[in-house]
Amino acid sequence: MIRKIFNFFLCFFIFTPLAQAQDIFPFVGRINTNKVNVRAGQSNNFEKLIRLSENSEVVVVGKKYSWYKIRLPRQSKAYIFAKFVKIIDEDQNKGIVIGSRINVRAGRGTNFSILGQVNAGDEVLVLSHEKDWMQIEPLDSMFGWVADKFLEYKDADVDTFLAKVEEPEPRVEEPETPAEPMVIKGELRTASATTGYENVAYLLYVDDQPRYYIEGMNDLLDDFVNHKVEIEGMEDKSFVHTLSHPVLSVSRVEYVL
Repeated sequence: MIRKIFNFFLCFFIFTPLAQAQDIFPFVGRINTNKVNVRAGQSNNFEKLIRLSENSEVVVVGKKYSWYKIRLPRQSKAYIFAKFVKIIDEDQNKGIVIGSRINVRAGRGTNFSILGQVNAGDEVLVLSHEKDWMQIEPLDSMFGWVADKFLEYKDADVDTFLAKVEEPEPRVEEPETPAEPMVIKGELRTASATTGYENVAYLLYVDDQPRYYIEGMNDLLDDFVNHKVEIEGMEDKSFVHTLSHPVLSVSRVEYVL
């Protein structure tokens, strides 16, 4: 009898802290099965915002009935009317909100659930733009809901989890594809106006129109002036903002008979 009582209290003290931990918010939760929908409200009737795979981890901030309230993962559906966003950094897809109390919704349309609001000056990250609506990365003030049977407690160290999630991914520079030499036929003429560059003194005319400045040794090119030629070379991008035509750096030139 004493052993049974001891085992009861042992089990009680083992499982009670875990149960209590799940009622202390926020905490890090783990999805315990595959293809779990995060919804815009605490019911299957609300829109699906994202589908999570098994072992995905989320920050749980509350609970209502049999639904956990979670911070929305980055790729969750969150849409804003495009006219209320001004792009301030095209390379980073960053925008700034230019209206007050603008609704962010679960889909492209005013009939979708409201996930939250943004105000003038708020910065948003634009994920896509289709017609009148932009999909943005959900803000920290926007939440979704997961049925409690699909989520289990992992730990209480939310700060470490968020630091890992929010750490920017290293940018991997794609190697540039080596440029291919160009081979162009035309008539070589002396440039009518000085370019300001000693070795860029000629123009290649194609169909009687100036197409390329030619960069090379003047002593060599002088012999080909006013003749039909075939020129092989690489485009020199360093002149792109200073001259009216692209510059071809010559590696080979020959007459065309």
